[in-house]
Formats: sequence, structure tokens, C-alpha cells
Amino acid sequence: MASQITGIDHCVILVEKLDTAYSQIRQLGFTVQPRGTHSENMGTHNHCVMLNRGYFEILSIRHPTKYNERWREVLAQHEGLGAIALEITEARACYEQLRQVGVDATEPVNFSRPVDLPEGSFEARFSVTVIPDEETPGIAMFACEHHTRNLVWHPSYLSHENGATAIAGAVVVVDDPASAIDSYSRVFGGQRVNQTSSGLTIGLPGTPIELLSPDLYTARYPLIPNDTKSALLTSTVLRIRCASLDTVRKCLDHNAVDYHPSEQSVCVPPVNACGAVIEFVE
Repeated sequence: MASQITGIDHCVILVEKLDTAYSQIRQLGFTVQPRGTHSENMGTHNHCVMLNRGYFEILSIRHPTKYNERWREVLAQHEGLGAIALEITEARACYEQLRQVGVDATEPVNFSRPVDLPEGSFEARFSVTVIPDEETPGIAMFACEHHTRNLVWHPSYLSHENGATAIAGAVVVVDDPASAIDSYSRVFGGQRVNQTSSGLTIGLPGTPIELLSPDLYTARYPLIPNDTKSALLTSTVLRIRCASLDTVRKCLDHNAVDYHPSEQSVCVPPVNACGAVIEFVE
């Protein structure tokens, strides 16, 4: 699979109320695109935060469809980081490669959403193939092909008050990371899935995904209470690369957003990040 999957394309933060989430993400110093309404078959709408490499979206349900059932199941439990979209070149080829290695991916689905740009309104088009949940314990994943990249990564949305520049990876909690080696190796190729002292690392260029046990996760990220059921429901971390942690701190201080600083990163807890943990790193 290494020939098709080249990194994290974007991450999906699922939210109940899109307007509330929009305001919260702006408070973190992100430039947020205007609302996009997906095709009727998808039944969702979103706001995107575009970065020089990758992006993340806050996504909510407009009306139930078979294609957003997974999102509705997650939102029935919690808001937060609900899925990782993998960067690929062609959805059909990715689908065929996944099937060849025994991954029961779905047939590619085409959809679109409007994009409002200074030059006018356009339609961004995508194709996705969904990977079964049992193949990626801890987080839903799908592969995303962009047909109109120039519309999605428009220069007018790439500058951010907090200095964010790229998706830097993600951290996912899995009860037993070692037991997930085989399934993740089917999806990404065994050469990219490495066991470490803390769990597993999926070596995607520039956007590694770490799989941690609950104990190691709470030790690394003590900002989330570990005595409630909700702790591990919101235990997926979106890592954002920034030009300067000092810029991030100044931005969050100016906007009166609580965060947890360290020498290596700045973590915004779920209460201030739409149910996700957002970790800024240099």
C-alpha cells in the first residue's frame, strides 16, 4: 500500500453545532473557510482549516444518510477527532490495492461541496474509499482523492494568526497496540508499521500516526481526566506544526484560551477544541 498512501490528507473533527465549533476554532487563531455543504448523498456540512500541507475540517450532520451513519454513531458518544483521511493519488487504485491485501474497503464514492473564493464560487470534487473500522482500531480512516486541489488549497486561506503550517501527525489510543500490528500492516504495508516502547508508529512521511495504550496516553497527556468514561472517548490528538510555539502561546493568550504548555508543545484540551486535543509542535 505504500505506493498509494502518502500521508495524512486531512482530519475530521465531528461536532454537534457547526456555528459554535466555527467560533471556537477561530479563537484558536485559525483562518476558517466559509461553510461548505456536501452533496445530498453525504448529508453533511463543514468548515475547513487549510494548511500548507494537509488540513482539518469541523464537520456536522445536516440530515441522516447511509454515508454519514459512521459519523452519527461517533457523535452519539462524543464530539472530537472522528476520522483520519489518508492522502492518495487515485481512489479506485487505492481501493483495488486494499482489496488485493484482504482489506474490505468500500467502492469509491464521489461527492462535492461548494467553495467560496475571492474569485467567485466553485465546486470542489472528491472521491473516497472507506477502510473498515476493524482494520484501524482506535480511529476511523478513509482514503481521499482530490479532483480540484487548486480550489481547496487556495492561498487566501493558508495564513493563520497562530502560525500553523501543516498537519504534523496524530496520536490514537488503542487498548493493546501490539494486537493491531497485523491490521494496520495490511492497510499501510508492514515496512511502515513499527513497534516501539510506547506502542506503534505508522511512518507516513511528515505525518506519523502513533498508537498508544491508555496508560501511556494519560501519562503523556495528563490534561484529560482519566477517571471518567469520556476520557478515552476524546483521546485522539491532532498534531499541528507551527512556525513558533511562542507565536501560538501569544495568540492563545490574546484570545483568552486555556492551554497546557511544555517545552516541546502547546496542547489545547477538548473543552476548547471541539472535543479534540490539538497539540501544536514546531
